[in-house]
Amino acid sequence: MSIELVKTGDLLRVLPGQQVPVDMQVITGETSCNESSFTGESVPVPKAPGDTMLSGTLNEHGLVDGRALSDAAGSTLQRTISLIEQAQAMRSPSQRLTERFSSKYTLIVITACIALFLYSWLIDRWPPFLPTAETRSAFYRAMTLLVVMSPCALVISVPAAILSAIASGARHGILFRGGAAVERLADVTTVAMDKTGTLTSGHLQFTKCETFVGDEKDILTISSSLARASTHPLSRAIASETVRRHWPEKIATDITQVSGQGIEASIDGQRVRLGRRTWISEFCNGNAVQQAPQPEAAMSEVWIGSKNVLGRLLFSDQLRAETPKVLESLHHRGLHTMMLTGDRAEAAERSLHKPESLL
Repeated sequence: MSIELVKTGDLLRVLPGQQVPVDMQVITGETSCNESSFTGESVPVPKAPGDTMLSGTLNEHGLVDGRALSDAAGSTLQRTISLIEQAQAMRSPSQRLTERFSSKYTLIVITACIALFLYSWLIDRWPPFLPTAETRSAFYRAMTLLVVMSPCALVISVPAAILSAIASGARHGILFRGGAAVERLADVTTVAMDKTGTLTSGHLQFTKCETFVGDEKDILTISSSLARASTHPLSRAIASETVRRHWPEKIATDITQVSGQGIEASIDGQRVRLGRRTWISEFCNGNAVQQAPQPEAAMSEVWIGSKNVLGRLLFSDQLRAETPKVLESLHHRGLHTMMLTGDRAEAAERSLHKPESLL
């Protein structure tokens, strides 16, 4: 079925791994959506009945049924594309000025060249076209003026400079909303940057393992065995850590994924859960889980629990290696910098270590 045939109110089913075709409201099913194409956040967003799934986002694992909130032309993805197309067609103020002036300027140049030709021929008595041994022709004199006053450089200079700036930005992953945005950069005094994915890597990395029952090796290897069944960024971080340590994984069977909670499976004949704190506390040793202190600011936690093991894995988003140099360069140019984030103030400060020296 073509996406153009989808109308507002149609019932849609999105399978795991598929892109959401149009904006839709979830009716049945639970899943997590990767919205990094819009928000830049690498962590999938849980979706349950009543939540909105945006067009162009990726359904990570759950099967969901929903109702279309718009047709293809009115979807969030299409509106974003249209906005970019409109911005690219927008002329900058200097472009509009040169284009408006160039038509009149061209007429002035041609008139001046004709006048000079006639003056040189009729008044100064220069030969009209063929030069003599003593003097050049009137036509040569007029063409010299045309070359000097040529409007081509005036008309081409501004668009060429703007296109060059836009192309250079695109090569570095920067998209400008047309030439007007490029020109306004000269007036910028403050640069505001998103934290996740801009100042930081946007990918949570394993920080440490806290054990309550069992040892660190058991907790990590069992966690990695369950994590292999998930595409969640935290699962990939867990699996990467065991590979880095060269620890062998265990065989997980009868794997069940619970959207928004975690993964449950059988390992060595025992059921094991990997996921949220509340979900693990319902499964084993709830008092120990609930009494454990909350993770530090800017930390994310994943719990693992079974009859023989209980622990939590902590993750954090690391500052990008080039961030301090970029901020220092902006400050050196006399620009002020700001960080935009939805995190708590403590989390934001921890992620930047010493924000007062950077922002």
